[in-house]
Amino acid sequence: LEIKKIKMLLGLIHFNNKGFREHKNFIPFRTIFRATGMLREATLRKELLDQYTHIHVPFFSSPNRAVRRFIKDVPAHIKAVRQQKKVMLKEIEKIKSRTYTLYLQKKVSDLNETLSLGFAQKDLHGLRKSIKEIIYLTSVTTKKNKIDPFLVQSADLIGNWHDKKMLIPWLRIHAPKEKDVIKGLQKECNTEVQNLRRMVAEQHLH
Repeated sequence: LEIKKIKMLLGLIHFNNKGFREHKNFIPFRTIFRATGMLREATLRKELLDQYTHIHVPFFSSPNRAVRRFIKDVPAHIKAVRQQKKVMLKEIEKIKSRTYTLYLQKKVSDLNETLSLGFAQKDLHGLRKSIKEIIYLTSVTTKKNKIDPFLVQSADLIGNWHDKKMLIPWLRIHAPKEKDVIKGLQKECNTEVQNLRRMVAEQHLH
């Protein structure tokens, strides 16, 4: 989550300074993000199986090869982050509040346009990224409980949808006999998309 927030800040820096190479400066963070993502996937899958099914799978209780590799790489990750910290803080100091406001307004405007055009299930992951970015940006100057409830609720709804969508293909491969479970999860996914469409129809972002 912290790396996602850092990526949002890199976007803001680029908006303020077009010469700033946003992608290049994100690469060290992306390396960490991908490494932790591989570790998180197994943990998340077990949590989802426990939450949505009665299927139990073995789960490592001691560090496996990926964990050991990540631990070994931690000093290098820390060094890279410290280097990027110096670069980012130097650039952030140059950003005026007016620039931040304009950038946030642009993100909200882009989201409004996307929602007005409609969306398919394949668009939901990107849509959630946009919503989360606005939430992160807004939280810079606004308390969490003051952030537009639509943004928080829709992000959570898409997150739940994504978790189930990620679990379904795994079940089809590793537990193909659990047809009722798979069918139930798919039905819940469709319901969540319908609920999101309803929320969007009722909501007018400011």
